[in-house]
Amino acid sequence: MFKGKLPRVIALVGSLAIAASLVGVAVAGTGAYFTASNGGTISGNLATVAVTTSGGAGGYNLDFTWDNMLPGVDSVANVGIQNTGTVPEDIYLAFDNTNGVWSALNTLGAYGIFTVNGSLVYNNMNNQYAEGTDSSGQVISTSPTSGCYNVPRPNHIEYLPHIIFLGTLGPTASLPLTLAFHFNACMTGGQGNPFGPLVYHVAAFQVGVNPTDPMNGAGQIAPLNLATYAPYTFQ
Repeated sequence: MFKGKLPRVIALVGSLAIAASLVGVAVAGTGAYFTASNGGTISGNLATVAVTTSGGAGGYNLDFTWDNMLPGVDSVANVGIQNTGTVPEDIYLAFDNTNGVWSALNTLGAYGIFTVNGSLVYNNMNNQYAEGTDSSGQVISTSPTSGCYNVPRPNHIEYLPHIIFLGTLGPTASLPLTLAFHFNACMTGGQGNPFGPLVYHVAAFQVGVNPTDPMNGAGQIAPLNLATYAPYTFQ
């Protein structure tokens, strides 16, 4: 009796096993995740980096003429600078040496004194040496015929830099720039000689961006061209 029913029992068990596996497949194949979505867009506009200058003559109001310069008396240029862009900007003063005047000024030693904003004083201008080079104990001239004979030289070399950081300006903010120069009061020669022109620029950059970075493209302050020049000679 058991022999006759055994195949049918096995067949029934096999059928149930197949049915169960098909149910599992059906459950797995028809499962669903709950989802929802929202759409949007991204738009914007590019910032503007711009600076306006005033106070002098010329297209950018940066041209000044110093007539009748005298030893010991400051000749002064007052420039107004305003951020006319839409973001904060780093403002720099940069000198152009294509005509060699920047180099020539930096051969004056203690015969010339250049001041920026009343606090940055360059009074021992000799860029043949690193800025800060010790010159204590030296004199401006060792010639008895010089008006600066045995006059003490400043203690350190402080030549006029190629690039000077002036500050950071927010949109619409402004700052003054004062450039002043005079020959040392002990200077007795050079009467009637011309001065300059000293070429300079006021430049604005994104905050934190190096003004010599080649990625600035057309706005880059290029490395200084140390043009050939004839040094000033004074008694």
